[in-house]
Amino acid sequence: LWLMRHAEALSAEGSGGDAGRQLSEGGRRQAASLGRWLKEREAPPELIWHSPLVRAAQTAELLRVELDAGI
Repeated sequence: LWLMRHAEALSAEGSGGDAGRQLSEGGRRQAASLGRWLKEREAPPELIWHSPLVRAAQTAELLRVELDAGI
């Protein structure tokens, strides 16, 4: 079981409030890096669950892509 928080996100200004906050470029790099780290350790998750927040969904998608797990 891996528990993680979303990667770094932009401020809420101009994003439609907290729920609409997107990942920053740094956050996109963080999420991709974590996916590679998990894959290198041969410890990929079987499922990825995330909240409906935009930044959480973006983090999960970047992890999925890096893991190439087809989740």
